[in-house]
Amino acid sequence: MRCKRKILLLAMKLNAKKSGMCLILNDDKHKIPWADTEVNVVLMLAISKSDRKMFLDLFDSLTMILTEDENISKLISTSSYKEFKNMLVRLS
Repeated sequence: MRCKRKILLLAMKLNAKKSGMCLILNDDKHKIPWADTEVNVVLMLAISKSDRKMFLDLFDSLTMILTEDENISKLISTSSYKEFKNMLVRLS
């Protein structure tokens, strides 16, 4: 099933001093207002020049996972960062 949720993609330069990630997950009852829509997942990535290759591989996998409603539902049902990471691994 194609994703019915809206996915926002912002421009990236891949020139951070250090790679890192920030994640916000909310269920359907607590969506996050974003521009003219609401979202369940906000994933912010900072990628250093030295990690570009790794990021491109990661981005391809994330894109495939996050375009399926069923996968989003599974991800937003997790209750910790560790569970989220484990679910991502299972979905990839």
